[in-house]
Amino acid sequence: GKLGDPQAVEPLITALRDKNDDLRWLAAEALGKLGDPRAVEPLITALRDDQHGNVSWWASKALGELGDPRAVEPLITALRDRDTFVRRPVAEALGKLGPLAVELLSTALHDKDDDVRRRATEALEHIGTYKALSAPRNQSD
Repeated sequence: GKLGDPQAVEPLITALRDKNDDLRWLAAEALGKLGDPRAVEPLITALRDDQHGNVSWWASKALGELGDPRAVEPLITALRDRDTFVRRPVAEALGKLGPLAVELLSTALHDKDDDVRRRATEALEHIGTYKALSAPRNQSD
């Protein structure tokens, strides 16, 4: 179960729009820990629109923790558009979102854009690596 008081969610969502960069990323981190689905859309907005790398980084981490399918498409977009720093937690978040992300990324492998295909391949690799790291070890390998 997730910790936290549901009443904390609204002020944290408001803090995602604060002018202070540090406050915004701390709010994103906290929303990931609280696990409330009301945070999904505001975190997607932060991932998409916030120009501060740390905010996007924590927003993608939080979306992975929340595990909501609404996050898959925006995370895939972030994987195409963001810098390497942000793409790492984005790929990890997609790994946590599992089969749904794999399906969408498999479709992206057929995109006409070389860069999209390359990033989809990287994302699938991250998901595979993430799953391998998080799966219990199989002794028969």
